[in-house]
Amino acid sequence: MCADTYIYPPLLLNQLNAIMNILLRVKAYQLFLIYVFSVIFSTDGIAGRIIFCLSVCINIVWIYSIGLSMNKLIPEKFRPKIAYFKASCLLILVWITVALTIFGGYSINQDNYAEYGNWLWVLIPAHLYLMWSFFYMFYFASKMLNSVIDGEIVGFSTYYRTFFAMWIFPIGVWFIQPAVQRILASKSE
Repeated sequence: MCADTYIYPPLLLNQLNAIMNILLRVKAYQLFLIYVFSVIFSTDGIAGRIIFCLSVCINIVWIYSIGLSMNKLIPEKFRPKIAYFKASCLLILVWITVALTIFGGYSINQDNYAEYGNWLWVLIPAHLYLMWSFFYMFYFASKMLNSVIDGEIVGFSTYYRTFFAMWIFPIGVWFIQPAVQRILASKSE
């Protein structure tokens, strides 16, 4: 049995693999347009929240796809463990989906913190952990991508550009997606 089936059910795993394959093969401008159109067409209503949530989820699955596919290209004896990366991505997807579609997002500031009451003691640590998960997701995927490019496990001084390019997604996609496609094309030959 595949190790992925412990994290994802088999049917979902097949669908996720198909989506990941598509996201790794589309052109950079197509990913960029998905994000731009979702921002333009997102409204204050539930439909707008769903559209925006889908675009954020596409971004997360795209980064997940890069991390997973590049990790598989690293030789077995040097390959880092991927379970925490998968769990971080899953946590982010669940949190974003719940926060955006059900609650319409949330904002905690000095004017409205009292509205959250005791939930504030849950939301703030959860949000900080979510931010850590985002950084870990960027770290792992960018490290795997640059490790495959360089042919060895690399340090931050090598992959920091990719890390920041993932962080500024709509702009960074222009640099990352062509590199991913070059690697996949060279490995399929």
